[in-house]
Amino acid sequence: MSDSENKAFKAYTNSFLNDYINQYKNIVELAGEAIVVLQDNRIVYANKKCSEVTGYSIEEILTTPFIEFIYEEDRERVLKNLRNRIKGLPAEKEYDFRIIHKDGSIKWFHIRPVIIQWNGKPAVLDFLVDITERKKLEEDLKKTVAILQATIDATEDALLVVDNSRNILAYNRAFLQLWEIDEEKIKMGSEVLLQHVKHLVKNPDVFVEIVEEIYKNPNKVVRDTFELKDGRVFERFSAPFNVDEKIAGRVWYSKDITLKKRFEEELEKLAMTDTLTGIYNRRKFEEILTEEISRTKRYGGTFCLIMFDIDNFKYINDRYGHDAGDYVLKSVVEKVKRYLRDSDKFSRWGGEEFLILCPKTSITEGVVIADRIKETVKEISYRSMNITISVGVAQYSRDDTKENILKRVDKAMYLAKNTGKDKVVAL
Repeated sequence: MSDSENKAFKAYTNSFLNDYINQYKNIVELAGEAIVVLQDNRIVYANKKCSEVTGYSIEEILTTPFIEFIYEEDRERVLKNLRNRIKGLPAEKEYDFRIIHKDGSIKWFHIRPVIIQWNGKPAVLDFLVDITERKKLEEDLKKTVAILQATIDATEDALLVVDNSRNILAYNRAFLQLWEIDEEKIKMGSEVLLQHVKHLVKNPDVFVEIVEEIYKNPNKVVRDTFELKDGRVFERFSAPFNVDEKIAGRVWYSKDITLKKRFEEELEKLAMTDTLTGIYNRRKFEEILTEEISRTKRYGGTFCLIMFDIDNFKYINDRYGHDAGDYVLKSVVEKVKRYLRDSDKFSRWGGEEFLILCPKTSITEGVVIADRIKETVKEISYRSMNITISVGVAQYSRDDTKENILKRVDKAMYLAKNTGKDKVVAL
């Protein structure tokens, strides 16, 4: 190649390189990320974006020790990463840190460092993205989640949220306490959790069957109750929740209603039992009698009513007081209850009168039962006085109404009382 050709080639090469370098510089200067080069603990290059996001001029950036830009709590981390990277030691590939803006505010940046050669020496090329707004959103979200978690933890009711694949999304302390589990068990997934739950519920097969049925019907809203082996009763509510108008999972809510249930049972018991003796009261017995008549008419058979009255009860009350009368009433009831069958229904009809319904019992069998009750009551005494009863027996016939059979058994009892007492009369 001639000298003129060499000169022409060199001129072309230099022109090409200069154009390439200028284009590269333009790209770097116009980049959307802040770009700096660190060497010997100094910033030796910074692009325009770096000036924009920090508030400092390029000259200030290049003449100020870079560590002064770093938020104090993050300086040790940034320095450690820089030194280790230059020495070829393990360092974070990318991370977040804070700088102090010229106006005194704190800015968050995400950094991606790369080792390069700068003027023949190792340097670190840093790409920095301003993530201040993202961090603010993250903090706001974290606060919102914390408030939400504190709110659901404050409730005494157990809450569990799962997605469509039964992955557990959220729960509260009451849920952990209800099922006697810790967070490690939660991490093992809903299937492991369900197996654990089976050992605590009274009817595990029914409990699991309902759960599976709910999952088979994503739109289903369910409210039911379940009982634990320790006797506690819970009301369970389950409903789907939507995200972008599509079912995204299910919320499970369990409320301890043990006290409420017991209160309701006590109210029911009070409504159907005699407060002094604990046996059925008149209103409940009338319901039982109506049901028995309806059942007997439909399926056939018969039953007996036995009515008895405590003889000379007014004398006991008047002479010894109501406490004595109450003692006799309770003693008679306890004595008769021991003799009756499980199927027999025993009630206080009023005052010292009592009624017994004996299902599937003929008049002959009813008289035998009545006579044995009369004899067993005689074992009771008060102040050397033996207690006796007058007893009436009536058998149900197909044409009987509730009123008819009650009148008949009442008539039988009064015949027993008016013809000598301490006897049984059947009509």
